[in-house]
Amino acid sequence: MKTKQLVFTVITVLITCIWAIAQNKWIQKHDFGGMGRAFAAGFSIGDKGYVGTGDENFGISYNDFWEFNPAGTSIDDRIIKNFAYIYPNPFSNRAVITLRKEIQGDFKIFDVQGKEIGSQPINGNKIIVDRGNLAKGNYQYNIIVENIIISAGELLVE
Repeated sequence: MKTKQLVFTVITVLITCIWAIAQNKWIQKHDFGGMGRAFAAGFSIGDKGYVGTGDENFGISYNDFWEFNPAGTSIDDRIIKNFAYIYPNPFSNRAVITLRKEIQGDFKIFDVQGKEIGSQPINGNKIIVDRGNLAKGNYQYNIIVENIIISAGELLVE
């Protein structure tokens, strides 16, 4: 197991750092935004690095992929699948959304026409959704960090 973690750590360092030849050292460009994992795939195409998939020690499989672009300063993952777990869903009074990692961002909920009907800041790894005045039906949500939607899904109110 330590070998798998070491391999993932090496891949993560390689895609989140760049080699500064003049200083003869690695310079970190950005933190890896995903979760630690085993059996991740890492590769490069041109000057970009990629890492993704794999699984967690608890048997949870990831199906996300991250891109590191050395021309910019960020790692970009458009939607992180399996990032948010909702219980219960459908719900009557309250649902709890548990995130795979602590974040600072925004939670937004939309009706079936795509109109934003609610939002709340996120500072941690849990979001409490109270039914309030939500009518019975289907709603979409987005979890947004630094103006990028990192997770999206559906809430069902019964």
